Amino acid sequence: MSKPVVIALVNQKGGTGETQSTENLGIGLAAEGKKVLLVDMDSQGSLTISLGHPRADDLPITIADIMANTLVLAYVGGALNMMILIYSYGVSFIQLVNTDFVAIEMIRAIAGSVGIIGTVPCVAAIGAYLYDKVK
Repeated sequence: MSKPVVIALVNQKGGTGETQSTENLGIGLAAEGKKVLLVDMDSQGSLTISLGHPRADDLPITIADIMANTLVLAYVGGALNMMILIYSYGVSFIQLVNTDFVAIEMIRAIAGSVGIIGTVPCVAAIGAYLYDKVK
């Protein structure tokens, strides 16, 4: 059995042909008898639509949903225990929401999100580079 090959087509800027290239590459490899899995990471679902699903917005859950929910849960989960602790000391909800703590948590969440969004293409590029070195 041959090793699986991972090919990632990514670009920060939209409209550069990632979806069309992915679709054509997948169809071409499938026509050659290869097993192909195409993963649509675009929140707009362009690849899903181009491969025949008429309304990607009607899908009950997408990878973009899972990624967004994971980020929210990661940051809320990290701050929730501190908010409960502060609230247990009798601080009103209005005071709690207006504290610097909430602003700091929001900044941490935004910075973490930017970090994760920037990390995915970097990891894909490094993985592809290292995979080529192993061959």
